[in-house]
Amino acid sequence: MGEIKLRELSKGLAAGPLPADRTEKVVEALADSLKAAILSGMEAPLPGFGGFAPAGKDGTPPPGLPKADVLGDVCTRLGESDPGRVRAMVDAILEAAKNQLLEGKKVVIEDLGTLEVRRERPEIEKQPKGHRLIKPAVSALHFAPARTISTAGRILFSAADDFRKKVESVRTSSIMLVVPERDFFAKTLEYYFENAGWDIEVFTKVVDALVKIETGKAYLVILDALFEDHQKFCYALKVRRETNSVPLILLHPSEASFRVPAEVAISGDENLTQPFEFRQLLDQADAEIVRTAEEELIFEQQVNLRLPTTETAVEGVIDMAHKLLETSGLNEEGQVAVSAAFREAVVNAAQHGNKYRKEKTIEIQYLLDAEKITLVIRDQGPGFNHEQFVKSGSTRDAISAARERHQQGRMGGLGIMLMLRCCDRLEYNPQGNQLTLTKHLKARE
Repeated sequence: MGEIKLRELSKGLAAGPLPADRTEKVVEALADSLKAAILSGMEAPLPGFGGFAPAGKDGTPPPGLPKADVLGDVCTRLGESDPGRVRAMVDAILEAAKNQLLEGKKVVIEDLGTLEVRRERPEIEKQPKGHRLIKPAVSALHFAPARTISTAGRILFSAADDFRKKVESVRTSSIMLVVPERDFFAKTLEYYFENAGWDIEVFTKVVDALVKIETGKAYLVILDALFEDHQKFCYALKVRRETNSVPLILLHPSEASFRVPAEVAISGDENLTQPFEFRQLLDQADAEIVRTAEEELIFEQQVNLRLPTTETAVEGVIDMAHKLLETSGLNEEGQVAVSAAFREAVVNAAQHGNKYRKEKTIEIQYLLDAEKITLVIRDQGPGFNHEQFVKSGSTRDAISAARERHQQGRMGGLGIMLMLRCCDRLEYNPQGNQLTLTKHLKARE
């Protein structure tokens, strides 16, 4: 949701108790006073807002910690004789900071650190009948100190009681239900999640749901694939890095509509086909919320794709992969290499695996973490004896034999050699109908 510097906030408070030319100086003096107190091993309280303090060995402030007179020190630094005026200005600045934090923005106090409201992991609560109930995550304030005070060790921020209660009441995310109509099914889902303490929003138009996902946050999306433009929403949700971690459950009208898509389709993190039990959907929703809480710490982006075995779909998925690579952090040379390997893998899956039979599908998973890109390509063919090609793929002796097999229309080793040279790792499953390509974002020494 972005960040804002405390100095910038002060510019909008020129009509307050101090003239405009002094507001930034107040922020500067406040930051310097807090920094001095922290580096001196003192508690730095700000009435109505909270306080900063060094952490002891047990992770809490040591008992009897001396308290700094932050506001008095600010007055001294400003040479201000009227502490009431300074107090009013500091209060106004901190009130503006609280509003920004409650709206989901990070507030940066220069040379001190960054404050933000984060959600903790959701809790699993067992019901009397044994069913798990996922409770909404509690929001809490987190402080990340700047390098300038890193010598002070771990620094804690404790919000004032009233402010803390407001933070805890903030639901940083909601559950989105996107269905053609608000029928009994939708109302039953609403009742279940609201009973667990969630905010649930129901949308009967994809365009309205798109506005929500682009301007707000969601904890989970349940989307009915009956919408003709449902893939537009899937693309917006999963291709954007900012919203990719939001779990998506797709509800398909039939097994056939899911099994063989008409074109390149982004799959849900979970997919249910009609008919299904209501309890099955609830269990999947619970499982996805828990999975995301664990995996978002590992993966920066996950995209699952399905496509029919047609030339148009193959070219379409190659274009989509190129767009994903552009935002991956991989350099241009690496993007070209991975694109070449991916094209080879998908074409092989279509030609040699599925024999270009359009009723067969190709499944693709794109994974991005802090160190590497992983692409998994799976076809519905019988597989092949890949071991000899992978082992000999890096030797020059294999080239002539591979070319001969290729000219005969048989599975050869040229493509495997290309992929080996373009990626850092190539691995097939035992059957030979699933290929995993790995490329590190930075070259390994």
